[in-house]
Amino acid sequence: MATPPPAGKTEAKLLLRTLPLEYEFRKDTYGEQVGTEVNDKSRDGTSWLKLGANVTTAMALNEVAASQGRGFFLHLPSRETNSRFAGKGRNPPAPGPLYPNLVYMDYAWAGNSRERFAATPQRARYLVSNALMNPPLGNTPLHSIQYARHKNVPLYMTPRPSLIILQIESFYVVPSTEAVEALRLKSKADGRLPGLRAAWDGDHRHLEPYRCNDVESLYSRILELCSRPTATMTAEELHRILPRPPPWHDGTPLGTVEVVKDNASGPSSKRGARYTRGKR
Repeated sequence: MATPPPAGKTEAKLLLRTLPLEYEFRKDTYGEQVGTEVNDKSRDGTSWLKLGANVTTAMALNEVAASQGRGFFLHLPSRETNSRFAGKGRNPPAPGPLYPNLVYMDYAWAGNSRERFAATPQRARYLVSNALMNPPLGNTPLHSIQYARHKNVPLYMTPRPSLIILQIESFYVVPSTEAVEALRLKSKADGRLPGLRAAWDGDHRHLEPYRCNDVESLYSRILELCSRPTATMTAEELHRILPRPPPWHDGTPLGTVEVVKDNASGPSSKRGARYTRGKR
């Protein structure tokens, strides 16, 4: 059973599984949009965790996409949360430079698909937009998006065109990697783009052409950039670059208890223990 929200904060804490159908993730102003905090149970069901900014943005963008009849957005775990629930020796390798935390695929909302979306519970919408839970077919073209809500999120150049969303103080900045290259922002040997960190320090004059003031303009900008025929990758290629934990070590006795430390919810407890599937 999940730990209930702290006393006195119940009204301020929105829980994904209790949100009504009519709740909207898209907000009227940028401040409201980036200030949205919705919580859900952790993977082990013992605590409440805040959904990432890339997740709430995907939910908002899909509301706009449904109303406009085009496009669908899928979210992936951010780089910093990929190993949060992994036990000792089970941390997956760090994602490579191609790894996105948001992808766009072209999709036509035909027939009664909009009505079905509106009648779908919020948590089911979350699962449908989860690229790990609902992966697209292998040959589906995808446009990769790197979403960063603070300057410590690593951003990379990609071999094929992709998008970057910077969530800075007053607006979104949405350049393509081609635009970043045109700005002559130097990348490191591993593809990292440290030059974009300055956007959070107030130095974003050169990024003004890529400004989006709300989620509707963000949606329009993404559609404009993704209208070209060349996608970043296929769904099959995305599947290949997903971080995976190493296999269990040979000789691990069946029934070995592994205590998992959840970095997001404090020290581990007996509830955090789980049994390994050691080799028979």
